[in-house]
Amino acid sequence: MPQITTVTVGGARLTGRDVDAMAADPGAVHRFLTDDSQLRWLGPDKGVVHLSLAAVTNAVWDLAARQAGKPLWIEEPTSPDDVLGHAAVRRAVAPIGVATGEHCHNRVMFEQLFQAGAIDFCQLDTGRLASLNEIVAVLLLAARFDVPVCPHAGGVGLCEMVQHVSVLDYVAVSGDLTNRVTEYVDHLHEHFTDPCVVADTGAGSAYVLPDQPGYSTRMRPASVTRYRFPDGRYGATAGSAQADPGDELLPPAGRTAPASER
Repeated sequence: MPQITTVTVGGARLTGRDVDAMAADPGAVHRFLTDDSQLRWLGPDKGVVHLSLAAVTNAVWDLAARQAGKPLWIEEPTSPDDVLGHAAVRRAVAPIGVATGEHCHNRVMFEQLFQAGAIDFCQLDTGRLASLNEIVAVLLLAARFDVPVCPHAGGVGLCEMVQHVSVLDYVAVSGDLTNRVTEYVDHLHEHFTDPCVVADTGAGSAYVLPDQPGYSTRMRPASVTRYRFPDGRYGATAGSAQADPGDELLPPAGRTAPASER
């Protein structure tokens, strides 16, 4: 409820303002929203105010994009398991597409979304489905209903996994890159023995094919030792002045880990 209240308050402060003017200077919009003498006690860089600012600012960008006729899709416009709700939204916002799927927990939900004509882009999550067996089923369903797959990624190890899914989709299922993107976030890859790599090969930035067998999800022993719950060194020393004597900074992410850690 506090977050909903702060979203409502923040949105009300922008009522009546010109969308083009806000899109021309988003920094000014942010400063305006964070310059409330009372709400600043709750933020703006933490807690409910931080989250509500994200919601309101995203709405501003969404309005600007819609007004310019530019958005490719809107993402998760309603509850992730509301199949008919997604279908209703898709009809209402066409020709703008609707994308969802990162919270879909099995192939049956995807089948229902496809059959109901509820989505234009399938954002399956490799960590939420039952690994590649179920992912392959979703890829085949998406191809059957002509829905491009744009896998969700960003969490620990998700980028390492989705690169394999996108390659599999292109090579063995769809054979098409039209309207397909693969999400990427540039952090935490240093914890994996075969971290994913994104590079510009001359035709724009893209994932570089892995050169090691497997799913690219094996973590470095040093990372497991440090962050293992509940007995990892990080949890034992976090928030205290006590040093972690065996904890050395991990090297930058690279394609190949030392032989001792493979």
